[in-house]
Amino acid sequence: GSGDHRELHSFPTRRSSDLAYGIIKAANIYNPQATIGLIVNMVTDLRQGNAVLEKIRNVSARFLNKKIIDYGCIPSDKAIPVSIARKIPVIISDSTAKSAGRIGEIAQQLASAGQMGRFTEEGFFKRLRSQLNA
Repeated sequence: GSGDHRELHSFPTRRSSDLAYGIIKAANIYNPQATIGLIVNMVTDLRQGNAVLEKIRNVSARFLNKKIIDYGCIPSDKAIPVSIARKIPVIISDSTAKSAGRIGEIAQQLASAGQMGRFTEEGFFKRLRSQLNA
């Protein structure tokens, strides 16, 4: 039903908290029953990722009465700009990068917990899982 739709978004940490909140607000207006989770992207360390997550969680709870699920953080590393320049996902261009490892861990956690909603059997997550299982 409409209550089980899940949103999953990833954001760089700097100057993107407002964008993240805006998307959460729009998703909440569109479907107030949606479960919304956040991946904090391009963090220098876990402390920074947790600070960004807590800021967005606090604002979302206060103004939207919305709980935001922590899906984890993806570290910034040298493989990301190379991946972007080559237009190849980092999990393919450099599977040994810390960012690629975290993306794989998060995808596997979401898949095993059944948290990927309508994306479970098609699209990006299916391709991601097939790459991880290759």
